[in-house]
Amino acid sequence: MGFPSLEYMDADIVLDGGIGGFAVAKTAYFLNTKYLFWRPHTDRDMVPLDPSKRHAINQDAEVQIIAWAGALTCSGQMFQGRLTSP
Repeated sequence: MGFPSLEYMDADIVLDGGIGGFAVAKTAYFLNTKYLFWRPHTDRDMVPLDPSKRHAINQDAEVQIIAWAGALTCSGQMFQGRLTSP
C-alpha cells in the first residue's frame, strides 16, 4: 500500500531517492528498528496548541493544530550500519 520495497531475509530494503533523489551514491544505511524508540516529551505529546478549532469556509471540516516534541533514541548503536563503496 505504501512504497515499493524488496525483502531479504525478513528485512525490508527500500530505495532512497531514486532518479533525481538526494541519496548519496555508493552508500547504504541499515537501521535495526528493534533498537530505535520515539521518546515524547511529557508536556508536548500530541497536545492542542490552541483550544479552539479552525473551521473552513467552503467545506464541512474543522482543523486543530497539535504539537509534538521529543527525540528518536537508540539503545543499540552497534546494531546499526553504513556500507560504503570506494
